[in-house]
Order: sequence, then structure tokens, then C-alpha cells
Amino acid sequence: MRLSYLPLTAVAPTDSPIVSARARYAMPRRGELPDEELGWQTALAFGIPGAWVELNVADLDVFADTGEVTLPLNALGWAFDEVEMVYTAGLNPIAEAVKVACALIVKNAQAMPALNVKKGVIDKMQLWYFSDSLLSDTVRELLAPFVAQKVG
Repeated sequence: MRLSYLPLTAVAPTDSPIVSARARYAMPRRGELPDEELGWQTALAFGIPGAWVELNVADLDVFADTGEVTLPLNALGWAFDEVEMVYTAGLNPIAEAVKVACALIVKNAQAMPALNVKKGVIDKMQLWYFSDSLLSDTVRELLAPFVAQKVG
């Protein structure tokens, strides 16, 4: 599987960006029944398909650059159809260009507040909208190396 937000970053004291993971066993589709049919029938008898199990983070192979995570194999050949994963992603440390871009966005918002900010109130909930003018060409240039690119 591939995680959406990159770069993956481990936060001390751990050495893995994955905080926790759990998965749900799948019902095999037509033609995917494991070779050990008796084992699968036993799993069905005990309600294993659809059950969530906690995965040991140490058993996961994580490739931080690409966000790819390889799940461990089940000894009986059972597969997962859903995975929930909590992980940390972001820049560590934050690059100087990102700090400067953030400061410029704040400066642009303060320079022309009437043009950049609208406020709407819906039953005591406030919504703020910032126009595109906060992102000057300089800000876009500073943030260009950090913009995510769609892979394949």
C-alpha cells in the first residue's frame, strides 16, 4: 500500500513514522480461496473475516521516500481488505524556504486584509476564506519544491 502524505518522518523516541496500524481480514473473492481450504473453513467458523486485528508496527516494511508500506503475510494466507494506519509526515526540521513563505503569507494578509479575508457566521460558527492573492509569485516559488506531485 502507499501512504498519501509525504515525507514520512519518525518522531523521537521511535524510529518508525508509523504510530499504529490495524487491518481487517477480507472474505476471499471468487478464485482467491487459499490453498488450505480447511484452514479457511475454520476461519469462517470463528468469524475471522471482517475482524479487525492490531498490526505490530515493527513488522511493517516502510519506505519513507515513497510512502510504500508492505504488510506482513499471514501464516494461513489470509489477506486484508482494509487497513487503518496512523503515521507522522512532514518536514523535520522545517526548511528555511517554508518558514519564509509562511511569513510572507502573513505579511500579505496584513497588508490588504479587506481584499484577502471574508468572514461568515453560521449560528456561532465562523468561516474564514483567504483569496489567492495571499500567494504571491515569490511564495509560490519558495514552496514549489514542497508541492506534492501525483505519482503514476
